[in-house]
Amino acid sequence: MTVKNINPQQFFFSNFHLIYYPEDQEKRKYFYTFHNSSCKHLQYHYCKNRIFDLIEQNTIDGEIILSITFETALCTYIESLLVNCRTSVDLAIKGLFLLTKSNPVLDSFAKFINDIDKHESYSKLYSFDYFQKLKDELYKDEFSWTRALFRIKSNKSMRDKVVHNQQIKFESIWSIEENQFLYIDTGEYKIKNESHIPIIKTVESYVTDIVNGTDGILNIIKDNVYKITDQN
Repeated sequence: MTVKNINPQQFFFSNFHLIYYPEDQEKRKYFYTFHNSSCKHLQYHYCKNRIFDLIEQNTIDGEIILSITFETALCTYIESLLVNCRTSVDLAIKGLFLLTKSNPVLDSFAKFINDIDKHESYSKLYSFDYFQKLKDELYKDEFSWTRALFRIKSNKSMRDKVVHNQQIKFESIWSIEENQFLYIDTGEYKIKNESHIPIIKTVESYVTDIVNGTDGILNIIKDNVYKITDQN
């Protein structure tokens, strides 16, 4: 997918709220939450494409040409990607729990994941084991894309950090094949010989993992939504 072929009419959740409930205004309003989630889905995919375009445009003969303009633009799109990914899943989980008539309505995916073992109603969701594995991944010691979007206990996610004005840090490294790659400081650390070593990832792999992971969450929520609407 490139910037040019993103179709604003191809919403992730589609407009099925108009198909299932054409007359029921009360139920239709729930589905506008999914419409907004879909808009955020388009926005973070747009950001991903712009990030890849920027890196390609600023790479000449395997060398990345760093400049203030390039790094500023890159930071802008990465920050926007993080915010839109998080907002998209927050809206989607809110819509799902509106449908299930939960009280109170849940509007935070991070809270949902962190509390997943505390509520019996959560275990009734389709593909519940997927959400459990996601929580396990969030809490494991190794670096995980999930911590870019969701905080655990007092540890802020990268999304939280950039929202509160922490600057994203980059580092360019040459490979043995004499190609230059741009790395991002993930904000995570590994401990080696009692030293805290920053965990870095190539920008492309970091962004791809976050986007694919967010798409995966939305797909599972969408499956749950369709099962609920089919039953009704």
